[in-house]
Amino acid sequence: MTRSKKFSVSAYSKNIAERISEPVSVTYYLSRQLTNLYPQVSDVKDYLESFASISDNITVKIVSPETQQLQSRLADYGINGQPIRTNSISSTVVTNVYSSIVIDYLGMTEIIPFVLDSATLEFSLAQKIESLIEERKNLIQIVVANDLDLENGYSYVVPYLKSLGYVPFQTELPSVASDPTKSFDNYINVPLVVLGSEKFTKTDCRIFEKFILDGGRAFLASQPYSIDINNDWSFRQSEAQQYFERMLFTFGIYCKNSLTCDVSNLRITMTSTQDTSNNSASEKNEFINYSLWPVLRPHVNLPDGMTTFWPVAFDIDNEVSEIESFETLPSLMTSQASWQMEKIDGKFFTNPFTCPKSAEDFEIKGPFTVSAEVRNLLTHDLRMVYLGDQYALSTPMISYSSGSSIDLRAFEYMGNYILELCGQNDLLALKNKSKFNYSLYKISDSQIVEAARKAVLLSLVLPEVIILLCGIMFVYSRRKFIR
Repeated sequence: MTRSKKFSVSAYSKNIAERISEPVSVTYYLSRQLTNLYPQVSDVKDYLESFASISDNITVKIVSPETQQLQSRLADYGINGQPIRTNSISSTVVTNVYSSIVIDYLGMTEIIPFVLDSATLEFSLAQKIESLIEERKNLIQIVVANDLDLENGYSYVVPYLKSLGYVPFQTELPSVASDPTKSFDNYINVPLVVLGSEKFTKTDCRIFEKFILDGGRAFLASQPYSIDINNDWSFRQSEAQQYFERMLFTFGIYCKNSLTCDVSNLRITMTSTQDTSNNSASEKNEFINYSLWPVLRPHVNLPDGMTTFWPVAFDIDNEVSEIESFETLPSLMTSQASWQMEKIDGKFFTNPFTCPKSAEDFEIKGPFTVSAEVRNLLTHDLRMVYLGDQYALSTPMISYSSGSSIDLRAFEYMGNYILELCGQNDLLALKNKSKFNYSLYKISDSQIVEAARKAVLLSLVLPEVIILLCGIMFVYSRRKFIR
């Protein structure tokens, strides 16, 4: 009954089921304790049964992994129990629980390590079963072009891409490739994720540009400057990053020479153990609204919003991008109360205690574009996405924005576009099937009056119609009873 048929098996999944020639076994390992703690896991069981009903070749089995033998078998799959803390009057107990799905097909296995609800369950099932029956792996390459690394600096990137069904592997910039075969441009048909730009040389920029012009696809996350995120958050820009900035001109992207501030931002906690005279004192916490970390509000390309870190804003000139048959479109924007921080004596002051909390009257207000999509002008196929923030996906910064759970909203943004870059729009629709459209721009200003008129008419007429229908039914039922 929902508009997106949220709880129904989609036509895409049914099409996959029709291609299954041998039995597919789906085993849901669910701990009994979790059923009481998280009642929504019953939705997972119900949906698995609905999914199995679309084909005689799909069977579902629910297993409670209480024995050590079953838990060892799950460990062989790479599935470990998740610690859940339960409190009682007399004690606190930490229990390892399971809510994992194992899919078997012709001796091959795919897993969903942990699932608590059915929001993205169909996406995961469809993607993994399709991968099994087609015996196909989707490759994706990653280039880290700043001082961070995949193991620690971007530790969530590889696991997230794997959860989307991709097989990530790391490639290198041509200028530093230890082996020519490790250069990203050798894999023109494999989508590319680029993180940072500090190590780009002039030659690297030219090769990346050719990569896109020759049909390559990329998700590019970077500012044309760097921040010392481990120390004093100071700003720096290398000559290589200036080459990178000029390379973006080809796609009609012109980065501003300023930092983006916004009144919609992340509130951070600063802890001090010194007084104003730098003498030892008791620990003191101060809560600061840090305007250089804008929090983007939910809208059509970002249903849940996300936190950004010193993002670069840019202008778009499609007269330039059209020269190479591209069209560049804004994708993410800051709020209308955002503004640009200019340099003072050649420096940006990123100290949270001195950072302005709002714009001055003379400063130009937003919104400002901080991410854009580059499409083929004729076919409208997505060729590149540029996110002006290399830190939104980094592990150290995610720890700042995360609360009781890890904040992966920036990864959701990247993941959605990677699916589209790979031409998997049907899977993308499944992934966002349960998302609500929070767009604030559904109607233009010229349509507001007409929309308001319709809303008023409905609010006045609809109740009267309901009352009239109830009256007719009452009279009809009375007459029938008298007869």
